[in-house]
Amino acid sequence: MSESTGNAPNLVRGAFGAVAGCVLGVLGFGLLLRLGLYGMVLPGAVVGWACGAQSGGRSVPLGILSAILATGTCLYAEWHFFPFVADNSFAYFLSHLTDLQLGTTLSMSASVFAGVWFGAGR
Repeated sequence: MSESTGNAPNLVRGAFGAVAGCVLGVLGFGLLLRLGLYGMVLPGAVVGWACGAQSGGRSVPLGILSAILATGTCLYAEWHFFPFVADNSFAYFLSHLTDLQLGTTLSMSASVFAGVWFGAGR
């Protein structure tokens, strides 16, 4: 496997893959919800997988980018499909992250870990 840390075209392809993974991850999460499944690991994993698949090699910067995008994607997906009843704004959701259930927090953490793992080019 080639090293893509200093290769700009691979970094750009990986970044575009990560952004596409954000969209696909949220859509996939919504589809799983419609089927009665809670697949919070999916959004971050798809971000990382798409990033790593498009980059063509290993890259620490892309792993970091995947971590950031996977975190944002997980937060967005959880808020979009499960907003708080008291206030459905995203700002309120972010200010009350500690109110989420432990299972949700663990699933989101696993999702971000998968994003980093795949995004760095495993």
